[in-house]
Amino acid sequence: QIMSALATLTDICLTWGGDVVKFAGDALLCTWKVTDKLDLNGALKYARRASYEMMIALKTDTHDLELHGGIGAGSLLQFHLGERALRWHLVAGSAMLQATKLLERSPKGTILYQDEISR
Repeated sequence: QIMSALATLTDICLTWGGDVVKFAGDALLCTWKVTDKLDLNGALKYARRASYEMMIALKTDTHDLELHGGIGAGSLLQFHLGERALRWHLVAGSAMLQATKLLERSPKGTILYQDEISR
């Protein structure tokens, strides 16, 4: 059931222009890159829309799971450490710190972002 749910969440992330950069147990980390064509407000809009669709998708008969999380905005650094046999992917920065703090405060069934709650 977890693998099916993660596949659904991954599809939604990709549909809204995001990138799944890490899986950790039953969690996933998605990012939206600010570019010449997508400013920070646009990236946040896509992230919020994707999170809303993820919450709706997990309320179906197929998935009996509750989502919660946080959406942060700001700088983000990604590092690949190690070699093929032992490789680590590290994600750090103000966006990660903000998202983590929001995640810790978010009850099941909510996504927190910039002092707002999306249900």
